[in-house]
Parts: sequence; C-alpha cells; structure tokens
Amino acid sequence: MRTRHRFTLIILGLAGVAIAVVALPTLHPAAPVNPVVSTKPGGYQVEVAALDERIAVLGRRAVAMPTSWGTREWLAQAYLDRARLTGVYDDYTRAAAEIDAAFVIAPAGAGPFVSRANLAFAVHRFDTISGDLDVAERMIALKDTELAQLRALRAQAAYQQGDYARAEADFAESLRLNSDWSTLCGQALLRANTGDADAGDRLYRMARRMAVNATPRQLAWLDLQRGLLALAR
Repeated sequence: MRTRHRFTLIILGLAGVAIAVVALPTLHPAAPVNPVVSTKPGGYQVEVAALDERIAVLGRRAVAMPTSWGTREWLAQAYLDRARLTGVYDDYTRAAAEIDAAFVIAPAGAGPFVSRANLAFAVHRFDTISGDLDVAERMIALKDTELAQLRALRAQAAYQQGDYARAEADFAESLRLNSDWSTLCGQALLRANTGDADAGDRLYRMARRMAVNATPRQLAWLDLQRGLLALAR
C-alpha cells in the first residue's frame, strides 16, 4: 500500500461532524470531487447539492473500479460529510457499509483505519477509536502535523469518555506537534467544562484569531461555542 500517499489523502480537509461536537479536524481521504462551499444566501442548499453530486460520481466510480478500496473510502467519507451536514442518520449507515466494503477489498493489514475511527467518533462509539489509530500509527511513517491530527482525535475521544487527564495530555501533545485552531477549540471546551471558564474563553479567542482559513460554517460553530460558554457563565 502506498502509505504516505494514502495518509496524505486521509489527513486533508475538515469535516462538520467533529465540529458538531468539538470542532475536530477530520482525518479522511480528500475525494477527487470537491464540494462547493458558498457564503451567499442558500449556501446550505449549495453544499448539500454538491455532496449529492460527489456521492453520485463516487458511486459510479466504485462500480467501475471494484478492486479500489480507496474509492470506497472516499465514498464513505462523502456519506459521512452529508450525514454531518444534514443529520440524516441513514448516511452514517451507508458510510459504515462502504468502510466495511473497503476492508474486504484491501490487502491484509491495510484499510481505512482512520476513516473508521472518524465514523466511530461521529456515532459516539468512542471506545473503538484508539485501536484503529494504533494500527494507523504503526503502519504509516507520520509527519508531526499528521501525528497531531491523530492525537487530537484521541483527545476528543478521551474527553467524551470522561477521561479528562488523558484528554488534556493528548491535546497538549497535539498542540506541541502542530498549533491548530480546531485543536485549541477542543482544549477550550475541556477547560470550560472542567471549571476554568476564563481559560476556555481565552482559548476560543485565540482559535478565532488563528482560523484564517476556516469556512463560514466552521467560524459559525466557533462563535456559537463562545456564546454557549457566555450563557453558561
């Protein structure tokens, strides 16, 4: 397997589902058909239509390339992106089916381990995430920026399971490897919900200044978190 190429694909992009919880950068293959993001009125409909088209194209490609497990992984991620955007649960089921199909096609020891971990996070199966990330880390020689993404996902899973000490350590290690605005958001949520609202707001403000390449939807999520924190205080 071309592990470096595969992981480069996996780590591209930022998905909305992690955003729905903690603004986590999602590690997934960048599909060859890129969704359109519009800041004009009707942008939601534009994004949904673009994802519909992306799924249709990748579905036809999967049929035409039955031995390509990477295509199945891209299709799974497209379903996952649409599920996150629309809240239609059936797309999570479709994503899981495509990931299962990708593992059937992939050579022994290979497969979409990180994408499966992302799906597990999206449907709150937090206890299954670390095993897939362990395999991914053993299989692939990682750059610091790539390892930071995996460590951030570990931190998010630990937070959701109530292991705040583990989450804090993993967030800190992720930020040491790569200073990323979305990881700061995760750390902000952890701090705010464990008794340090001032630190949480400070980290959100830092993240907002860093998020120069964020999409409008991502910025809206970030501002919403600050508003929710202010309301709670």
